[in-house]
Amino acid sequence: MPVQITVYDSSVKEAVMATTSNSRWVRLSEYGAVQIAGERTLTIPPARVIFPYGKRVPLDSIADMLVAVANWLIEEENIKRRHCPVRLPRSRVNCLINTRAVHPDGTVMHSPRILKNGWYLDTTYNAPTAIRHCKELLTMFGVDPSRIRVQLTVKKPVGSR
Repeated sequence: MPVQITVYDSSVKEAVMATTSNSRWVRLSEYGAVQIAGERTLTIPPARVIFPYGKRVPLDSIADMLVAVANWLIEEENIKRRHCPVRLPRSRVNCLINTRAVHPDGTVMHSPRILKNGWYLDTTYNAPTAIRHCKELLTMFGVDPSRIRVQLTVKKPVGSR
């Protein structure tokens, strides 16, 4: 029996429809929180992300997706040392990426992850915010988030066949 996924925004409803037996690729620009069977809101965990030119990165969490996006932007030389600290448009104090695990005001990042080049990424975000930060980071450095694909895997609910 398929799991019905209803998206708040009807324009992306088809993009995140999935069944228990398969997985779907959606554009990052369309990825976000969904409501399952009209009851609770959640974000379907990503299984993998694919970047332009075919680079695929397996993911265990949405925080991993934020790390993958930052690493890819650094590898593609979109983000350079001169951009650090990287602040997103809505942030007045904190930064998302820095060369040290501190924000510009000197406070320590709560959940820093080390990027491939040794810089730090703050991952202290809930799922919807981390997804929004992925999109904003890409846009900030000239990459359309619709060029990035996210693989969603919907598992069977406990007790179903």
